[in-house]
Amino acid sequence: MGIGMLITAAVLLTFILGGVAQLIWSRVSPDTEKTYRIPLASGLICGEAIIAVVLAIMAAAGVNF
Repeated sequence: MGIGMLITAAVLLTFILGGVAQLIWSRVSPDTEKTYRIPLASGLICGEAIIAVVLAIMAAAGVNF
C-alpha cells in the first residue's frame, strides 16, 4: 500500500500505456513480442536514465532548456 502513495500519476500512466502496448503486441505478433519485450524494455529504461543524467548535468551547468 505504501508504494502506491509514492508513485506519481505520470509514472502510473506510463505503466498503463506500456502494459496496453504489450498486450496489443502480444495479440498481434506473439513470437516477436516474446523475443523482443525484455530487450526493448531494458533499452527504454536505460535510455530514460541516460537522458535524466544528461538533463541533471545540464541543469547543474546552468543551461536553460
